[in-house]
Amino acid sequence: MSRTTRIADQPNRRLAVCLLLYVATGMGSVALTAGPDAVAPLYLAAGVAVACVLAWGPRMVWAVALGCALVELQARLSAGHALTPDLLIPMAITACGGALQAAAAGLLCRRWMTPGPALDRPREIAGVLLLAGPLACTVNAALSVGAMVLRGELSATQAPATALTWWYGDVIGVLIATPLTLILIGRPTDLWRTRRLWVGLPMLVVMVLTVILLRQDQVWSARRAADALARDSASVQHHAQATLRHHLQALDSLWLLQQAVGPQADPRFAALATHWQKALPAVGAFALDERTTERLPGPAEGTLERLRVRQVQARPVDASPRAALAVAHRAMTGRDALDLPALRATWARAVGEGLAAASPGLPLPLPHSQAVILYRPLAGTAGTGAAAPSGAVTMVLEMDTLLRELKATASPQLQACLSDLGLESSQALRRSLADGDTVPAATLAGPAACGSTRPWQGLPHRLLDLPFGGRSWQLALWQNPAAVRTAQADPRGRLLAIGGLLLAAGLGALLMMMTGHTRRLQAATAEARAGRQQAEATMQAHNAFLSRVSHELRTPLHAMLGLGALMRVDRQHPPDPWQQQTLQQMDQAGQELLRAVDTLLQVARSDRTERSEPVSDPGPGLHPPPEAGR
Repeated sequence: MSRTTRIADQPNRRLAVCLLLYVATGMGSVALTAGPDAVAPLYLAAGVAVACVLAWGPRMVWAVALGCALVELQARLSAGHALTPDLLIPMAITACGGALQAAAAGLLCRRWMTPGPALDRPREIAGVLLLAGPLACTVNAALSVGAMVLRGELSATQAPATALTWWYGDVIGVLIATPLTLILIGRPTDLWRTRRLWVGLPMLVVMVLTVILLRQDQVWSARRAADALARDSASVQHHAQATLRHHLQALDSLWLLQQAVGPQADPRFAALATHWQKALPAVGAFALDERTTERLPGPAEGTLERLRVRQVQARPVDASPRAALAVAHRAMTGRDALDLPALRATWARAVGEGLAAASPGLPLPLPHSQAVILYRPLAGTAGTGAAAPSGAVTMVLEMDTLLRELKATASPQLQACLSDLGLESSQALRRSLADGDTVPAATLAGPAACGSTRPWQGLPHRLLDLPFGGRSWQLALWQNPAAVRTAQADPRGRLLAIGGLLLAAGLGALLMMMTGHTRRLQAATAEARAGRQQAEATMQAHNAFLSRVSHELRTPLHAMLGLGALMRVDRQHPPDPWQQQTLQQMDQAGQELLRAVDTLLQVARSDRTERSEPVSDPGPGLHPPPEAGR
């Protein structure tokens, strides 16, 4: 008896063996998933659970439940979830689903199988293929996916595809892992031991080759997705740089116009601004600002610089509500834009560099919506001093709209987040922008999660540097997790893998039927051989009995009959009448007894050979009467 069998025969250790087998195969199956939040396309642990329940009884569902909870915990921690009490709910749901599924499979198969089970007849194999597989595996898929939808982890539109993947992953796991596990723990032991070579080895080889193919297909799919992301990122970067350059050119064209006509308002400003607003949807407004100075009275004596709006060309409200909100923000800054510290610093930088300067992101009265204001100082007039500008041309950008423009050439599956890393000359920007953890970033546009976390963490992504208006912007592009799962779960590779696994299951079922049929033939042959040996022994005893009867009874009878015949024909001492009568009675009685013995031997021999042959020759002169002949 092997060590595995000795351990399995101890009831107190069966739960531990079942738990270890389930956790090992479950974690191995989770490693084959296409992404951190995907469903395993091959879940061998489901087959291990069914095999343990069939071989060791319904008590194994407790080990299955604990194993499900541990596998779920490991999967969630690998996906980046924090170890919090909230994990207890999905762990409990998955544990209940796995335990109920194993119990249902055992209950459904119990009526179709002999104790053990042997799985050597088509009826029993069909019970596993149909009841423990497709029928019972609907339990965990329905319960777990339904709970994910109710908890908000999965949308209603994604639920059918996820449930289908969960279902056939468990089904294939049952068809593959159940016979492989029973080879180790199944009863009768002699039958399953003989199947280790003829059933287990072919199934294991086909399964390993299919899993390698499935994993390699996922690697190829991930490589194709990474290449597609690199191509999209290059296209987006080129388009984004051109788009931002067009916005600066629009601001420069208005600046050149005002430089030519002076600080006064001009009708051509509105016409040119309207032209650029049609070409650039992200521009909410163009404005012509006038710089003034005021002397502060009282103790705080000095000069206060002012920047007042002189002319505004805003986008119509019905054309873009967000752009109108950008104009509203321009009015929200107060009568003087330089009252805001962020805008005052931007204006000072624009004056110092003599170029367009972009402000940090300024919140708009919409959730997660921001605007950026660019200043381009106008040259001072006579008497104001060369260093003192007369005003500025201002452009207001609505960042959500700008982000859509920047990634217009990207695939719809890509998500984007635009962040402001600060001034280009800051020391922080000299660090590697790839690590991202050391450079503080302010979100300008994108999903709400961009402001607090890095949603592209653990996913294929690209970080693009976009300098604009003296600031360093960073455009993060990453693939939607659902798109990652879809790309890595290529239907062609998935169908090929499923076909290979079903081939392994079908091969295992065929080999089990063949080994079962061979075992039944061997048992019937052994039974026939034993019956034949018993029949031969019976025949030998029968022949010995007939020989003994023929020898022990007929020989003395022949001797007595012969002696009586000699006494009747004796001429020297002839018998007297009384003796003659006695000898005649002896001869008649002996002949009767001889006929009875011959009849007995004839019946016994006819039962054995069904042939009509004389048992033996009674000898010359002592032939029996015709009715006793052979």
